[in-house]
Amino acid sequence: MAKKAGARKAVAIAAGIASAITATVTALAIAVVLTLAIGLAGPGTARAENAKPTSAAPGPKSPNVVVVLLDDVGFGAASTFGGPIPTPTLERLANEGLRYNRFHTTAICSPTRAALLTGRNAHAVGVGAVLNSASDHPGKRGVLDDATPTLADHLRFAGYATAAFGKWHLTPDWETSPAGPFDHWPTGRGFDHFYGFLGGETHQFEPTLYEGTRPVSRPPGADYHLSEDLARQASRWMQLQRSIRPDRPFFVYFATGATHAPIHAPESWIRRFRGQFDQGWDAQRERTFASQKKQGVIPADARLTPRPHVLPAWDSLSTDEKKVAARLMEANAGFLAHTDAQIGELVATLEAMGELDDTIFVYIVGDNGASAEGGVLGSWNYVAGLYGLPEDIAKDQTRLDAMGGTTSFPHYPSGWAWAMNTPFQWAKTIASHLGGTRNPMVIHWPEGIERPGGLRSQFAHVNDLTPTILEAIGRKGGMPRRDGTPVPFDGTSLVYTFADAKAKERHTTQYFEVFGHRSIYHDGWMASAYRGRAPWRVLDPFPRPTEEDRWELYDLAHDFSQANDLAAREPARLKALQALFLEEAGKNQVLPIGTDTPGAGLPKLHGDRTHFVYHEGAIGIPESGGPQLANRSYTIRAEIEIPAQGASGVIATEGGTVGGWALYVDAKGRPAFHYDFFDVEQMTIVGGEKLPAGRTTLRYAFESDGGIGAGGRGRLYVGDRLVGEGRIGRTVPRFFSIDETFDIGTDTGSPAGDYPPGFDFGGRIHAVEITLAPVAKR
Repeated sequence: MAKKAGARKAVAIAAGIASAITATVTALAIAVVLTLAIGLAGPGTARAENAKPTSAAPGPKSPNVVVVLLDDVGFGAASTFGGPIPTPTLERLANEGLRYNRFHTTAICSPTRAALLTGRNAHAVGVGAVLNSASDHPGKRGVLDDATPTLADHLRFAGYATAAFGKWHLTPDWETSPAGPFDHWPTGRGFDHFYGFLGGETHQFEPTLYEGTRPVSRPPGADYHLSEDLARQASRWMQLQRSIRPDRPFFVYFATGATHAPIHAPESWIRRFRGQFDQGWDAQRERTFASQKKQGVIPADARLTPRPHVLPAWDSLSTDEKKVAARLMEANAGFLAHTDAQIGELVATLEAMGELDDTIFVYIVGDNGASAEGGVLGSWNYVAGLYGLPEDIAKDQTRLDAMGGTTSFPHYPSGWAWAMNTPFQWAKTIASHLGGTRNPMVIHWPEGIERPGGLRSQFAHVNDLTPTILEAIGRKGGMPRRDGTPVPFDGTSLVYTFADAKAKERHTTQYFEVFGHRSIYHDGWMASAYRGRAPWRVLDPFPRPTEEDRWELYDLAHDFSQANDLAAREPARLKALQALFLEEAGKNQVLPIGTDTPGAGLPKLHGDRTHFVYHEGAIGIPESGGPQLANRSYTIRAEIEIPAQGASGVIATEGGTVGGWALYVDAKGRPAFHYDFFDVEQMTIVGGEKLPAGRTTLRYAFESDGGIGAGGRGRLYVGDRLVGEGRIGRTVPRFFSIDETFDIGTDTGSPAGDYPPGFDFGGRIHAVEITLAPVAKR
């Protein structure tokens, strides 16, 4: 193996020299071509300032690249890093590769993905906020900078085939509809192929899926699960590339929806963990901490940080609350274990193809720390919890066995997230503390790592991945700018760590910021400022202005878990680090902090329209881009045609299992309307008679009581005849979900009504007209 590694290194060096010469010549040629193109076509026609990725002339075959990114998994979850959940695939890759125990993410989804795929700081490329809270703040618009190539762009330029599978979450809301533009979809950012979902989460049994830029239904089957589907699709794609172009390397970006809420796993996987978490999160955190020390993935002198005062002790919960909390953790454990098994399918495919040893396989266990957004008690429907609706623990006792199944939209309690982030403080979104930012990573590459099975403890950040991969394949500079100059990276290649566990770390300074929680790392020290808002209260205002935040100081070189605050002891060092944070924040479009309002100043696909007309085929329209029914009265009018044999199916719908509404014809041919307020309150109106054959008009009219989230009365008409009415006490004040869509004639994703998935309309829809009254102000 050492000889192979040496040979690989020699080839990489040679390839690097060759690629440097090729890149210069290529860049000059591209510059000439683009200059001519601009001269002929006029100004503004060339995209950004980079050469458009094209296949380079093939040289010695480069290694394949697979990057796996899990979602919302904490440092202390996987058994490979001392956690309670078995991850045999991760374990195998770690034993044959390298573990990294000081690897960091940004503390939240979209920014981590932007940094990973560009090698830049997230704010610097415009994605400093999760896309669902983007604003007109320059560093948080949620529009990935067009002038910055992605890793897929770099690798395509180097001759790679490229594909993305799973979660994307890097397309602005106003660009996620079938109308495009598609520049910020995966296929517009360097990927030849995409199969997955665009938003931050999706139902794992009935997902909202796209292939390329086209909405698609999930494959049929009662035992379907998205993670299995993604692994199958990725494996087939790799096999296809090898069958057609065996000389061409490939890049697979595999980003699961797991283990982001909703926590969905096959029942057989959940059952494996029955009773394993009855001891509670306090005891589990102690067990994990001991296991981490025994495995050596944390230092022997590391300290276990205490539970935050806003989290309850396990023993303070009632018996029923403990039952619900334990069952939700069992579902989460099944979710992660099942996901690791699907990564194992990718490994098995590469092995069967004879490609595993010559593949750089990066396995990142989470895009941030474990998520505490499930609330103190956990939730059957976690979006309801985000709105502050209380969990119905008594009702949960009747549906324990369904938690994690297709009818639920669950999340585990915040205490379990804290336990899964052992030994650190806090959780996802808290960029001031390591519970939000430190995740396990494993790199497996037998051809390039001479002494496998080691642990690496140099500071590393997700923006290091692109420069690492480019150096490893012998193309250190990546694709050039149009003028032939290298593309700058904020990250630092980790190739220097492959052969030397004690090599001096090279990534010496890194800022972090999410929702105003902020910190700065520099030469082993970290200064941290927590904003004072618990991560499960993401819709609440902050309790104080940023200038009143208290800063903490940690010597991470001697305090692995960020346990000993030295701010009072070393005020001068703290002041210097605060100044350094402002300097780095200024360079990276982070400032000002705490002044942006989510959604403010950004385009809206629906604009200020109050009248909409849709026709058959209008599907996959994001909720943010469809008619905004919240906090107002409205009318839905559908011109439909029923064939002689009768028909059933969806006329118009929005949302899904999480919550939503649907106008449809039920299985008995009767008109119906259903509204689901997050499983807390529901209203269903059904006409008493089957619709006759021929053309007819259905009309649903909702009269709001007035006010934000107010209830109201709904009336269902056939023609001008009232056929049913009902009342609901509350309606959604903002949104149902961040992934389900508005559809005509079918229900993509999970069903919003009491009908089977899809439920295509069997007649003809001539038009659906929606008219909105003014928004209630009180």
